[in-house]
Amino acid sequence: MIENFRYSNAVLMIFLVFLLSACAEVKTKNVTPEGRLDVLGPTSQLTPELIDKNMPPDWVLIGKSTANNIKINPIEGVPGIGLTSSDESLLAVRRVGAMMLATPYLSWAWNITDHGDGIHPVRIIVGFKNNTIDTKPDFFSLAGMGLNNTYLGNADLPVHNRAISIVWGDSALGRGSLRLPVMGAGTHEAPLYMPRGGRENTNKWWMETVDLSNIYKRAWPNDNARDVAISFIGIAASPGRPGHRGRISGIVLSR
Repeated sequence: MIENFRYSNAVLMIFLVFLLSACAEVKTKNVTPEGRLDVLGPTSQLTPELIDKNMPPDWVLIGKSTANNIKINPIEGVPGIGLTSSDESLLAVRRVGAMMLATPYLSWAWNITDHGDGIHPVRIIVGFKNNTIDTKPDFFSLAGMGLNNTYLGNADLPVHNRAISIVWGDSALGRGSLRLPVMGAGTHEAPLYMPRGGRENTNKWWMETVDLSNIYKRAWPNDNARDVAISFIGIAASPGRPGHRGRISGIVLSR
């Protein structure tokens, strides 16, 4: 597995520059005819032609980024985007255009530090758009991110009306669990899905694949899944628990 993730340091640094570049033009990364979308990975789009044009602006970065809290951080020869939590939210998401049932499988590699009790602050986030439901765009906030619906209603995040956070907990017994938020007045937080957890699984690389359509149906059983599109996929670090690092590599959406 490690060999599949080896890239040169030069290419990795170029990818980080691309990820953090800002541009007013909106772009969307679409699925290939083969049914694959490389969301996060240096080989997916780094060509000399694109580098000369400063890369398509299909990434959105929200929060204050520094050399310490977001960077390319190879571990054991595996490159990954490393996020370190701080007192502020940090999100890096990519605008994507994909129908959920056509490309339901999300795969990636991860390596996180031991964060103690509770949920690790670093997570993967996925936004969905269902045009047949009545809730307004940006209705769901991202649980634990310290962002309210007013903030999500601006032009920063791609339009969505459903969202999930894929998180890691302190116990391996939580694998496959889905934590639905308690809906109160004015509260519409995204569910938390745990693919794997446990302190025994920290500080080493793991490959993971989840079926987004299955998670979606569990979270919103009354929705018609045929009408659901994936509007963004990204990585984030929630605020309030500084100093915990998570590394994510090779996020791929496929059928």
